Amino acid sequence: MSGRALLLLCLLGVAAPAVAQDATLEGEARALYEAGAAAYAGGRYGEALAHFQRSYELSGRPELLNNIGSAAERDRQDELAVESYERFLAEVPDTPIRPRVERRIEALRRLLAEAREAPEASTGPAETQGPAAGSPADDGGAGPAPWIVVGIGAAVAVVGGVLLGIGLADRSAVETPGAGAIWTDETQASYERGPALLTSGAILLPVGVVAVAAGVVWAVVSLGDGGDAASVAFGPGTVELRGRF
Repeated sequence: MSGRALLLLCLLGVAAPAVAQDATLEGEARALYEAGAAAYAGGRYGEALAHFQRSYELSGRPELLNNIGSAAERDRQDELAVESYERFLAEVPDTPIRPRVERRIEALRRLLAEAREAPEASTGPAETQGPAAGSPADDGGAGPAPWIVVGIGAAVAVVGGVLLGIGLADRSAVETPGAGAIWTDETQASYERGPALLTSGAILLPVGVVAVAAGVVWAVVSLGDGGDAASVAFGPGTVELRGRF
């Protein structure tokens, strides 16, 4: 075997484990990010912060600094939030959400200054106080609104499904009666109400599904603070949720 061939085999032997290790770290970082997103959506901001920080340590993705800042802000770790937001802007200077992040930094700095200036005998630092009007919590996230939309959409979808099922049953009773069946008042009622129920069900069911999808997307997008991490596309009879890590 020539010296070049031997050198190539040695290089491949070193590179293959490195590539496998990188893939493993990427998968772990993605799983941590998804766990953080789920914890954030559930209001467990401290848990979300820990997951986002570990994901950033493994992947080095600068976009995660924005998630770390948002989770830290909600967990009232304001100094960490400011630091993370500033690092995010430094590493991703052209981000489309830069104005929003700069507003969060300014608001958090005001809160930190007020906390330092408050007398020691005050009722407590800013970290222990609930968000007031105009505080950082008002500008980040959408609160329970997306989940209200999801709940309403689910209810509409259920009603649509029930109406559709009754309409199909009525149509079957009229168009395919059993052997020896006769036309009765009940059959007449099925004949009269069937088309209306089918139409209503066919409208309400997809509307409810779309509302559920829209509410989920709203919640996901609010986690990313208005960025382009997720989007929804509607088509004839379809709803497509797109996202990226």
